Amino acid sequence: MKLHKLIIATLAAGSLAVLASCSGKSSQAESTPAETQEEVATTEGTVHVLAQGEVFDVNETPQCLTIIDFNATWCGPCQAFGPIFEEAAKKYGNKVKFISVDVDVHKDLAESLQINSIPAILFMYPDGTKDMSVGLMDSDEFCGKIDSALNK
Repeated sequence: MKLHKLIIATLAAGSLAVLASCSGKSSQAESTPAETQEEVATTEGTVHVLAQGEVFDVNETPQCLTIIDFNATWCGPCQAFGPIFEEAAKKYGNKVKFISVDVDVHKDLAESLQINSIPAILFMYPDGTKDMSVGLMDSDEFCGKIDSALNK
């Protein structure tokens, strides 16, 4: 009987771990906003990682196409998408601003956008519109979305 309970407890714990793997929730400390949007700068062809204390206002209209990758270090699909995101930043250079946001570091930002699953990719257009894609994309799909966005 004890073995049966141990097996059930182990299966339950494993199930919870799988369900929580990319839910966007964690118990790490919240960040404290200290910088303004103007200070969130990127170098051409690179991904800007939004650091703890940095603020990015998603309600502000960007000057160029801005793509934000909401991710977490513990999320397998997020880690698989990271190199794709970085390669796209190199490919599109100064045409697009690429920003990476860890949902554990920037909980308030993720919650304000109701991000419950990651990776979540937010496309922000210079005309003020936004588009969100959730889930892992391969390079061709992601670059296709960027090409479409640039031609919008």
